[in-house]
Amino acid sequence: MSPASMDVSHLKIGHLPDRIQGMVNDHLENRENPAKIVDWLNEFSPVQLMLAKDFNHSKITEEDLEEWRKFRERKSPKPERLAALCANAVASANQIAATGLNSVKTWCPI
Repeated sequence: MSPASMDVSHLKIGHLPDRIQGMVNDHLENRENPAKIVDWLNEFSPVQLMLAKDFNHSKITEEDLEEWRKFRERKSPKPERLAALCANAVASANQIAATGLNSVKTWCPI
């Protein structure tokens, strides 16, 4: 599934404005305590309004935060993962090229 087609409609944090999602992402990248992030979110007025409107006042939980973190990881693979994918692509292209097919080009720099 491509990042553009990943559906966030079921994710509570996915319903928040981009600015607040960015703040959540910053907290996650700083490896802050998930319970503290959740407490901060649930006390934040714009979050409370969204939860009331879209989720029947159901609070954001640590599980919601974990789902958001996993979504972000799938959406933005880590550089190490990208390097491994590129290496596999180059190896496959080289194997095909070794068969005499000259139309395969290496598109992924290593």
